[in-house]
Amino acid sequence: MRLRSARQDPLLTAFVVVASILLGLAALREYMSGGAYIAAPDYLAEMLPPINALKKDGFEGYVSLLPGYPGAAMVEYIPVQIAVWLGLSEPATWRLLSGLSVAVLGLAVLWAARLAQGSEASRNAVRLAVLVAAASPAAYWALRIGHPEELLSTGLLLGAVVAAAKERPIIAGVLLGLAVGKAWPAVAAVPVLGLLLPDPVRVAKGMAAAAVAALVIFLPPLFIHSGSVQVMTDLGQSGIFNVGQVFWWFGDPVAKSITDCVASTPGCQSVPQPRGTGPLWSGELSHPLILGVGTALGLVWSWSLHGRLTRVGRIAALRTDGRTRSREETAQLAASALMVMAGILYARCFLDTWNVPYYLLPALVLGALGEALKGRVPILTILATGIMWKWHAPGDLTVRTDPDIYTAFYLSWTIPFGVAFLVEGFKLARGVVLAPGATAGTGVATAGTASATADGRGAAPDIAGALRSDDADTTPSAAASIAATAIAEAAASPRAPGPIGPSPRRSGVDERAAPADEVAKPVDGDATE
Repeated sequence: MRLRSARQDPLLTAFVVVASILLGLAALREYMSGGAYIAAPDYLAEMLPPINALKKDGFEGYVSLLPGYPGAAMVEYIPVQIAVWLGLSEPATWRLLSGLSVAVLGLAVLWAARLAQGSEASRNAVRLAVLVAAASPAAYWALRIGHPEELLSTGLLLGAVVAAAKERPIIAGVLLGLAVGKAWPAVAAVPVLGLLLPDPVRVAKGMAAAAVAALVIFLPPLFIHSGSVQVMTDLGQSGIFNVGQVFWWFGDPVAKSITDCVASTPGCQSVPQPRGTGPLWSGELSHPLILGVGTALGLVWSWSLHGRLTRVGRIAALRTDGRTRSREETAQLAASALMVMAGILYARCFLDTWNVPYYLLPALVLGALGEALKGRVPILTILATGIMWKWHAPGDLTVRTDPDIYTAFYLSWTIPFGVAFLVEGFKLARGVVLAPGATAGTGVATAGTASATADGRGAAPDIAGALRSDDADTTPSAAASIAATAIAEAAASPRAPGPIGPSPRRSGVDERAAPADEVAKPVDGDATE
């Protein structure tokens, strides 16, 4: 396999920049008209009061009025404080928060797309995935309703996945800890830590960094205004009961007059989809069920991945470039995690009694990039995005169709899509192989290929190919033995290029002076030269 350049595809950057600008302009058009708000009702009700309190009473005033997502509001504290210092108006402060969220999501999408450079992922597939992820209608609806922190949390979670796949546990942990400020990323947090396997030290560093970051954003609300944290942890017992979730038919039918009324009519719903009245047990069950299902699926995936990596983990010690994972392996691991997390987040939507259309945003973004890194056009995400845009956008099918019909249609595609992403993610995890890589510039082929070395007279041993043929019971020692045998056979061949590592000619050593037993010496898995 010939590795591609690691440089960023300029067209990807252009896609993200243009999509972000269009998204921001479209959202701002919905909010501003002559300096007055015409939308963003949740922002007006939930974030504007603490921002105004910050101007009058400082940090304590801001924290004392935080909404039911205090962690995410604390992540937004710095830009809000900057807006206050600059004396920005309310619309300008809104623009700052929205622009920051769009930028974080766009940068995370670009960072994830870089994983495709040097892998077998199709360049056109990655470009299409980036465009779909960066310009998702779900992101637009999140801004329109007044939740820029949804884009911010999605970007932070995506960044945590990329950092973990690239074996950067501290960065991954910090991004994950900040992302869970909105609560829902905790449902899909386990696969992020699972990407740090099989090294327990890396996992411990990631968990510690995530815990510290989460404490930083949650401790002020806990000490100054614990009520906001209590709202977040009430597990859905507030009576919110929206269409588009599996518990809908256990509730009372919504009155058609509620959704047909004029906004100024007392009692008219301001939400962009009908609500019913659900049984108390549905609210008590919904969020714990989501957390339990997501955690269980994440643990099973991590255990499956750990078993595979442990069986072949010793082969990584034979790398000559000091890397534990090649670019191809990093992309494959990230794709597996993203697709499993997308499946979990689809389940979060149809199991949540609070479900609203923009809840699909993280599932769409992570799913698109997971499909692209797998090497295929993100067809599932394109279909889901089209369905969401046409039939699940606020003001469309959600309020024009019978709620029972709407819910049945919503479940008819979100459940299969979620299952499909989970199946694909688990299949990818089972196929991961860690094999020796090559130092850039040495000309030694990546293991598993038949490419010739720099001197043009021999091929690298097919260690990865041998490992892929092993059965499910292969142990680490057996995997190392397979690698040793492959290297020894290559060394004994008259066409063998010499030991794995820099070319003898480049190092100034006469390759004819190297006996075969010296060539095959470092095969016990403990040496890298």
